[in-house]
Amino acid sequence: MAERSLIQKYNLLIDSHADEPMVPQKEGYEFDGWYRDDSFEKTSRWDFEFDTIQGNTTLYGKWRVVEVPIQMFTVTYQDGSDNESYFVNQIYDVAEGTTTPAYLGIPEREGYAFVGWSPEVANVVTQNVDYRAQWVSKSVPIQTFTVTYLDGSNNESFFVNQMYDVAEGTMTPHYVGTPKREGYTFAGWSPQVADVVTQDVEYIAQWQKEPVKPVEENREESSVESLPLTGTPHNSAGVLTMSSGAVLYLISVLKRKRNDMI
Repeated sequence: MAERSLIQKYNLLIDSHADEPMVPQKEGYEFDGWYRDDSFEKTSRWDFEFDTIQGNTTLYGKWRVVEVPIQMFTVTYQDGSDNESYFVNQIYDVAEGTTTPAYLGIPEREGYAFVGWSPEVANVVTQNVDYRAQWVSKSVPIQTFTVTYLDGSNNESFFVNQMYDVAEGTMTPHYVGTPKREGYTFAGWSPQVADVVTQDVEYIAQWQKEPVKPVEENREESSVESLPLTGTPHNSAGVLTMSSGAVLYLISVLKRKRNDMI
C-alpha cells in the first residue's frame, strides 16, 4: 500500500466549495492533482472551481515520477602522439556517475615503455575526457621513485601507510581514501603533494585537534543548593534565585514570626 499522510482537514457546509490547499512537495515526484478516490481515473479528478461538497469527502493526491534525463559523456584513450599512430583509440560513451571504463589491453609503442595516462584516470565519469598515453624511451634506463603516505605519528598508527613505486616524471599517485584520526581533523599533507614524481618522497598527514565541547552545568541542582535556610532574612540575595512561589513562602514565614513576637 502506498504511503499516505493527512495534508489538511476542513469542516464545510453542504454545497460549498473547498479551498485548494498548497501544492505538496515530494522529492523525485511531481504533484498531479486531487482525486475522489485512489484509482486516479480522469473522471474522478476534483475541480475546486466547480465541484461542491455533498457529504464527507476524502481527496487523494496523485504523484508522477520525475524522469531525470541521463547525461552521457565520452571517454577516449589516445596514444599520445600527434604524428603517428601506435594503437587504435578506444572510445566509450557512458552515463554520468558510472565507473570509468578501463583501457582494454596494454598500450605498446616500439622503443618505449608505457608509464600511465594523463590526466590520471578518474574513478567515475563526470565529463568528457581524453586520456593520453605517457611513454618513456627504453634506451634510457627508467628511474623509479617511491612515494609514501604516512600518518604522521611516531607512537600510534592511525592508518596503514600507502607506498607506490612509480617512474620518474609520471603523475603523483593519490592517497586512496580519506585519512582519519579520532579527535582530529585531517588538514592536508606535508610537504604539499607534487603534480609529478621527481624523487623519493614521504608525505606526512597533518592533523588539527577538534575543539572539546564544554560540559554544561546542571543549573537546577546549583540553584537548589544555594537556597537559604527558612527564617534567615540577612541572606535575602539567595532567595531571588528561586521561583516566585518560594519567595512568597519565605515572606509569609518571616511575617508570621514577627507577629508571634508582637
